[in-house]
Amino acid sequence: MKKNWLHTFSVNRDVDYTYEVTEKSKRNGKDIKVKKTEQKSRPVLVRLKKPGRKLFDEGELYYGVKLSEGIKAGLLTRALLAKRYQNDGGSMSEPEKERYSELYLKLFEKENELQRLQVNLEKISDDEKKDKITDLLIEMSDLRRDLQDFETSQSALFDQTAETRAKNKTIMWWILQLAQVEKKSEDDKDYYWYHKEKEAKTDEEKEAVAKEKENLEFVDLFPQETLEEKMDAYDSMEDSGDEFYQEALRKLAYFTSYWYSGQADSKEDFQRVEEFLNTEDSVTELGETEEVDDEEDVEEVVDEAKEEPKEEAKEEPSAEDKNSEQSDEAEVIVEPEKEETQIS
Repeated sequence: MKKNWLHTFSVNRDVDYTYEVTEKSKRNGKDIKVKKTEQKSRPVLVRLKKPGRKLFDEGELYYGVKLSEGIKAGLLTRALLAKRYQNDGGSMSEPEKERYSELYLKLFEKENELQRLQVNLEKISDDEKKDKITDLLIEMSDLRRDLQDFETSQSALFDQTAETRAKNKTIMWWILQLAQVEKKSEDDKDYYWYHKEKEAKTDEEKEAVAKEKENLEFVDLFPQETLEEKMDAYDSMEDSGDEFYQEALRKLAYFTSYWYSGQADSKEDFQRVEEFLNTEDSVTELGETEEVDDEEDVEEVVDEAKEEPKEEAKEEPSAEDKNSEQSDEAEVIVEPEKEETQIS
């Protein structure tokens, strides 16, 4: 069966779970069936459906309209703004360019080293392999932060161009068109596919659960007819304060931005992007919740988040690519670290 979606991911949500229990009647002592409801947290599947030719045409038209609006409103195009910077000697000094190139080279070397460790050509022990991978992930995270400082400052120079505004508007448009969520079943007992997934031991059991998940029914997260109605629904989700919406919308923005910029298209691409997102979330959460002086504490958190990476971390997009570009339901649009995708 041909897949009609780009990527599927899960977001935890509190749902009402209804079940039956047998109790003794206080009146006559007979067994009676009683329905009870309790709230449980369960993963809900969210996905980006694959667009067809017609939707691609509509997306290109929408981008063109928004680009024209920006130009008519007085925004400069990227070409004009870049020409102005070029006439002034460029937006980065020579030492900054050298430092930027040095950081990219180091990151590239670390990614190659990570790939060699995953293949384990040196036949080292699992414990040593895990320790080295953890060290590399920490070093790569530090390098990405340094690179982000450069890229954020450079991208900020082009934040107010007509192309950037049109791109951000179009990314929002694509989220509203492509976002889907797993449809809730009337029978909650059959709704909990993840119990089966967790208990599956054999390859046959795992394959059966995978097929069950693929055959689940999905519904549009924004089923409204007009774009304005979809926008209103999005705003309602955003203002609801629901953690499910916040996380779903954040991830939808992240994956849509990578897809729209051409950096994620295949299953493997999205898996690498999700691995990187999960690792970055773990490191960020650590920094926000506690101050850590002992490097072993950092290693422990990263180790929990990603014990055995299966693939190489996604390679950083180039600076030029940066400057030519800019999560039932989904919250604030948060751009991926590598791109300026702040939805306006």
